[in-house]
Amino acid sequence: MQMEMNTEQGIQPVTQETARSLTTRYGTKNLRFITDLLDALGHTPHSYANLTDNPSSTSTSLRIFLHRDDIKVSKAKTIVDTLGYTLIIRLYDRLPEIAASPDRNYVVKIPKEIDLGTQGNSKYPNLGFLDDYMKRHKLSRRGLAEKLQLSPGAVFTWFKQDDIAVSYLNKIKDTFDAVLEFNIRKKLDN
Repeated sequence: MQMEMNTEQGIQPVTQETARSLTTRYGTKNLRFITDLLDALGHTPHSYANLTDNPSSTSTSLRIFLHRDDIKVSKAKTIVDTLGYTLIIRLYDRLPEIAASPDRNYVVKIPKEIDLGTQGNSKYPNLGFLDDYMKRHKLSRRGLAEKLQLSPGAVFTWFKQDDIAVSYLNKIKDTFDAVLEFNIRKKLDN
């Protein structure tokens, strides 16, 4: 299937070069996982929008998200789902590196915890991974808010709405020196 895009020169095929420019054009940092997926599939915001029920508003919304370099987890999951993939988010502790004796030239990695968290649980389909991380660290919502220098109401709202902006996930990752993974997997046909 060949993708096309409208340009001033008329309809042009989307090449790897034009698709690759999507990531650099928007300069995404928080949404790199979305632009990388769109790039890999040869989509632009416009061609992605044509896969949805309301192309004009979807195209505009996606461009706004990319310009702002932020999106709620639920919207990101919807975008990835529309493309035929599943988004799995994991937040876990960085594995500490313990250097071997000076006469050896390797590093041994010893995990503090083997559990890398889950995709979610029944109570929080979108934020189960964050809820699990907080439980492993015995962090209350108020405690998380204090560490992030946010009002407790902000964190309570995330869980009440079962949604959080990706930029806050990156702030949590940086504050706790954790690893934040966005795994995108092709959906299996039934």
